[in-house]
Amino acid sequence: MAMSAFVPVAAPAEASGSAVTSSHAVAWGWNKHGQLGDGTTTIAQTTFVEVGALPQRFTRAAAGQTHSLAIAADRTVWAWGRNSSGQLGDGTTSPRLTPGQVPGLSDVREVEAGAGYSLALRADGSVWAWGDNDRGQVGQLNTGNDQLTPVMVPGLSNIVDIEAGMAHNLAVKSDGTVWVWGENDLGQLGNGTYGNFMPNPRAVPGLKGIIGAAGGEGHSLALRSDGTIWAWGDNVAGQLGDHTTTRRLRPVLVPGSSGFTQVAAGADHSLALRWDSSVWSWGANWAGQLGTGDLIDRPYMDRAHIGGVSRIDAGGAFSLARQEPGRVWAWGANGLGQLGDGTQIDRAGPVRVFGLDSALDIAAGAASSHALAIRAVPPPAPPQVQIDLDAEGGSLPAGGSLIVNVGTTAINSSTKIQMSVTGLPYGVTATFNPSVLMSGGASTLTLTASPQAFTGWFTITIIATAPGHTASATYEVNVTDPIE
Repeated sequence: MAMSAFVPVAAPAEASGSAVTSSHAVAWGWNKHGQLGDGTTTIAQTTFVEVGALPQRFTRAAAGQTHSLAIAADRTVWAWGRNSSGQLGDGTTSPRLTPGQVPGLSDVREVEAGAGYSLALRADGSVWAWGDNDRGQVGQLNTGNDQLTPVMVPGLSNIVDIEAGMAHNLAVKSDGTVWVWGENDLGQLGNGTYGNFMPNPRAVPGLKGIIGAAGGEGHSLALRSDGTIWAWGDNVAGQLGDHTTTRRLRPVLVPGSSGFTQVAAGADHSLALRWDSSVWSWGANWAGQLGTGDLIDRPYMDRAHIGGVSRIDAGGAFSLARQEPGRVWAWGANGLGQLGDGTQIDRAGPVRVFGLDSALDIAAGAASSHALAIRAVPPPAPPQVQIDLDAEGGSLPAGGSLIVNVGTTAINSSTKIQMSVTGLPYGVTATFNPSVLMSGGASTLTLTASPQAFTGWFTITIIATAPGHTASATYEVNVTDPIE
């Protein structure tokens, strides 16, 4: 998977100027294995759908090749989609079309998903992994054996950022070093060799001051604190951005890189976000994934046709960008609906993800043809009630009674209400039956006047009190002399 280096999204606060009490996961694109989590296996979903059966609120998401992950507000991890290698972490190999909780994981601050495996970073700086381990990508020596439940990756501590490529991983330590493990067939581990995978995490030689990283199919990126970008691994399409197509077994500086704040890696293209909110791209461009308006590969950095961006990510052959206050744009391959614009037409320039205006986070993967977003959801309108009387008033003889039929209408949703009345004249009492009911129901108000009740016209107020809301209606009572 390819994820940007950035400050993790906190629990939602405000979006588009409205208070937010919840945030939902949404997804679009390829869904053959249920990786969109909406309970279906629609092959190509061209507009976003709500991920179903998720708990209250979500802060992060990750897109693997055929599965997806999300972090709930309570820092538990949820997974759905294909599970042939145990990538859902529930101890089985059974797929899920809707999310299920990954047992045994808590206090998680970041998740990543590769091709058939998953990673989680806990707040204590430890890294946990599960799923396919045939190339050591789960960090266990028993390669060839799938890991069906999460296990801690040995040799890692004080980790502040994790990134998953197709089958290799990067972890940034608090001291600014980068640790790598997994597949190395194209030199993507940056240790000067290629061909052999490595299940034990090792530091990339010579890299210091790193604050973020990204992993593609066969290449890797690292972002230094000075805003420069370093790259290594496969370079067949120029995805290292060094003006060549030569494979690099050790990190090289991407020429012209300065002032960058985020990086992302697709299968064989790269993205970077600059301090001025501009997006730069390089590498493969056969589907327009560089966003430059053409289909020409670039072994050098070039500016994508979009600005005002606060967040980037890259899928297999497509790219994503988030603008404030939450608009999402996409470009590149779209045969499976991965751009979310309602079509299956590749785009060489950015197009809006249809209807998505309040995204807090976006996610795609180096192997993925689907994408996810965490969408801010404003609080539902509070329940309200309206009082409906059968008449505007009536006569009440002293020593007698008067029946008033009180109906209620539920607005937004039904809620419990307490009936009461104020403004009763001397000698008049009131009784509701029932006095407590659900809005939308009816109550009978009985007004009773003693023989000594004051006579004349009086305005009483009938009140329905609900949590956070009060409704009222006036009723004119004519208290008359006793009937002889």
